[in-house]
Amino acid sequence: MGVRGWSVVASGALTAVVSLASSSGKSPTDKTQASFEVVSSVEISADEPAVRHVETALAVSPRDPKILVAASIAFGKTDGVPLYATGDGGRTWQRGVDRRGKSVFLDGLDPAVSFDEEGTAYALSTGDQLGVAKSTDGGVTWLPTVVVPGDAWDRPWIGNGGEGRVYVAGKLPVSVFGHVASDIIAVSSSTDRGASFSFPRLFLPAPEKAALNIVSDVAVLPDERLLLALQLFAPEALRESPLHGFYGTIVSSDRGRTFGPPRPGPEFRTFGHAWEGKSLFGLGGARFAVDRTKGPRGGRLYLTWLGAEEGFYRVFASASSDSGEHWSEAVAVDPNGGETDSSVPAVAVDGRGVVGIAWYDRRADPTDGCYQLFFAASRDGGATFDAAAPVDATRACPLLLRGSSAAKAPAEADPITSEYRFKNGGDTLGFVGLPQGGFQIAWIRPGRAELQLWSTQIRVR
Repeated sequence: MGVRGWSVVASGALTAVVSLASSSGKSPTDKTQASFEVVSSVEISADEPAVRHVETALAVSPRDPKILVAASIAFGKTDGVPLYATGDGGRTWQRGVDRRGKSVFLDGLDPAVSFDEEGTAYALSTGDQLGVAKSTDGGVTWLPTVVVPGDAWDRPWIGNGGEGRVYVAGKLPVSVFGHVASDIIAVSSSTDRGASFSFPRLFLPAPEKAALNIVSDVAVLPDERLLLALQLFAPEALRESPLHGFYGTIVSSDRGRTFGPPRPGPEFRTFGHAWEGKSLFGLGGARFAVDRTKGPRGGRLYLTWLGAEEGFYRVFASASSDSGEHWSEAVAVDPNGGETDSSVPAVAVDGRGVVGIAWYDRRADPTDGCYQLFFAASRDGGATFDAAAPVDATRACPLLLRGSSAAKAPAEADPITSEYRFKNGGDTLGFVGLPQGGFQIAWIRPGRAELQLWSTQIRVR
């Protein structure tokens, strides 16, 4: 599908700046050749160089792999979500605009983006209300936001089915006579390509069996079943430290109207409110990816998550050949991570069936304060992974004072005890597999003055 209206403005709010990454894809401590190479790295948000960006989202059009949309949270005069688009595979980016040509800035936090089968782009954020915007020209121009019913959505996700269906899934608090009773799984759907959304259907795991923390991700399977990942804890586990939980999945075969009970999935450990600073490293939950190729592992489901092992968060992965009914034994994606914490892993499958996992890694900073973007690939369906390596040699240090390379965070110098909410660069990492092979990553990297939204494309050797 062609895209109308593509242009790169030389000045003003729509400036697109291209800057090659300094990293060759080799680890600074390991001279062996990485299993991938960096194709390009671009500072997407160069139109706001003094504004801190965190928490990224990324989607690629199924009609044209050169068309992608990206989003992040921006902390400027007001907090919100800017949208960006590329029509040349990520070499240049421009700010999304409304029909009057004004830059789009969605209200709220928790961005998510997607494409439907026709190439229509969707973006959501949640503030006072949960809103979904859409674009029919590849993210260049966005229509007004449509409100999804329900108040106080928490970490919603967006997915697309056939025949113009759009799904939104997340968590909602339920009040009983003025008191918050519980957090409920909420699923809303649109049958008219995002023009309107139904009042959400509400679901609750059996309270005596599992307590819901977050809806961790959503996926629409090739057979149109809707699949949700849930971060769950057995009630008795809430008294433990670290907490012992599991990722369960629920499936709907009737387009989100009903779901079966949660099916047990991979187990994990995490730190809770008893150690708040450490707990913040483990935010983000688990992420899905579906192999949509026609290869021997077509239809296979992948999951990646963090587990607190021996006091540090590590990246794990598992695979399922039966849509989450059973999962393979957990694989440590990077067993040699050292005594520092990893954060916000994301998983994707490219058009050759290669599984990629990207995350923020702190092994280069023994204080646990600064991270680098890392990547590892699997060519055997997630059974084994190549040695992990940094995608970019640059370190991102969210706790450093703005504009200073030496000063520590004003409240606390210790990254472990700091309770700065976005010391991970946000809770999500935008990551997609490309049909032609390779991966595109939307991530948070230092710019000239602040942490910025960047896009990096890599190719597995």
